[in-house]
Amino acid sequence: MTDPTGIPPTPIGQADGPEQGTDRQLLSDLHGRWVGEGINTLWVPTLDAPTPAPPTMYSPEPGQPSKPLPRFVSSRTTETIVVRDALGSVPNKGGGDDFSELAAPYEQRTYDENGNLIHAENGFWLVTPATQQPAAAATVAKLFSIPHGTVAILQGPLPTRETGQNLVGALDTASVMPTSIPAGLVEPSGPLAQEFIDDVAAYIRKRIDADHTGLLWQLALQSTGVANTAFLDQNARVSSVKSTVWIGNLGIRADGQGEQAASVLAYVQTALVNFDGIDWPHVSVGYLTKDMEFRP
Repeated sequence: MTDPTGIPPTPIGQADGPEQGTDRQLLSDLHGRWVGEGINTLWVPTLDAPTPAPPTMYSPEPGQPSKPLPRFVSSRTTETIVVRDALGSVPNKGGGDDFSELAAPYEQRTYDENGNLIHAENGFWLVTPATQQPAAAATVAKLFSIPHGTVAILQGPLPTRETGQNLVGALDTASVMPTSIPAGLVEPSGPLAQEFIDDVAAYIRKRIDADHTGLLWQLALQSTGVANTAFLDQNARVSSVKSTVWIGNLGIRADGQGEQAASVLAYVQTALVNFDGIDWPHVSVGYLTKDMEFRP
C-alpha cells in the first residue's frame, strides 16, 4: 500500500526535517510496527471484604479516619504498537479557518509477564496546522479509547527533532505514589525496585545511553478532554492523562558487539485515576524498536 503521506518508509532521521514538512515527517517516522517492553503500574480500589492479612492503613487527610490502602499492582510488560498509513488530508473548518489535518490510525496491545492482555488501545495520531481561532501554532494530538470505558484526547505542540542527548535530561519524575501518601507504604516487589517506585521513568533512563546522539522527536502531550463510563465516573474516574513520547534513531549498546543504531519509540504516560477522593497515578512506560521488515 502506498503511504498517503508521500514519504517512503525510510529509517527515522534519514529524511530531512522541515523541508519535508514537519507534520508529514512525524507521521512517517511513527508509521510502522513497534515491539518492545516496559512496566505497568496501577492502584486498584480495595473491596470491602476480609483479607488474609491485615491491610496497610493510610489517612486520606490529616485528622480523618484511616482507611485500607488500595492494592498496588505492577508488572513487566511486552507490547506492540502499530501505526498505519495516514488517511490523507482530513478537512476541517470553523472560526475563519479552512484547512486539512493529517491523521494516522494506530492500535496498541500490552501483555503482562504471563501473556495476559492487560491493555488495549485504539485511536489516531492527528497533526493540526496553525490556526487563526484560536491563534495557535501547529499541534500534534493523540486520540484514543480503551475498553475499560475511557476515551481521551492528548494534545501538545508540534515539535522539532533534537539530538538524543536531550532525552534523559527531559524526563520528568513519574512516581507511582499520590502526593498525599508516604512512599514508604509500598514495598518493592515484582518488577519494581525502590528506584522505580520513586520514579518509574528511571526504566527509560536505564534503557537509553545519553551519550549517544540521533535525531529525535519529543512529544509533550496533555489531556484536553477525558470521558468515562458512568461506572468509572463513580468508582475509578480517569481525571487527566499526560504523556511524553520520543521517536528517533538512537545508538543502542549491544554487549560484546559494539554499537548499533535502532529506530526507537519510548514513552512515559501517567493517568490520574480518582477514587476515595484521591488521584492515584497509573504509570506506564515502554521502550520499543521498529520492525523495519514490517509494513502495516
